[in-house]
Amino acid sequence: MEFSLEEYDLTMLKRLLVIRASREDKLRRQLSQSQHASQRLAQEYVRVRAERDELLAQLAQQVLPQESLSPDELLRFKLMLAKGYQHERALAESLATLQSETDELALTQEELRANIVLLSKNQEKLKAVFDESSTSYQ
Repeated sequence: MEFSLEEYDLTMLKRLLVIRASREDKLRRQLSQSQHASQRLAQEYVRVRAERDELLAQLAQQVLPQESLSPDELLRFKLMLAKGYQHERALAESLATLQSETDELALTQEELRANIVLLSKNQEKLKAVFDESSTSYQ
């Protein structure tokens, strides 16, 4: 299968090869950045999870006073418990958000990998056409 391409066509093919190579490099950089962000999110998830588990353990070990509390002391005790549970709820929401972001990054990475593979295959085909055409042109 012989191709008959002019010099202008070869120049355009070469230019396409360069453009696609830079596009592939860009996608690979994006994938690398996405992987680093995913690692950071995983570390943050572990940290928040540990903080939440520690807080839950503290709340579970909270001892009810044995003696009767004055209204002021009872109010402080209730406020302390409420703040603890409120903080725990905020940590739980943070964990859910981190998990959501991690899932989104995983999908993005999957899409980037698919695009890189597709671009790489197309690049190889284009390179083969260019090599065949440039050797037949000369």
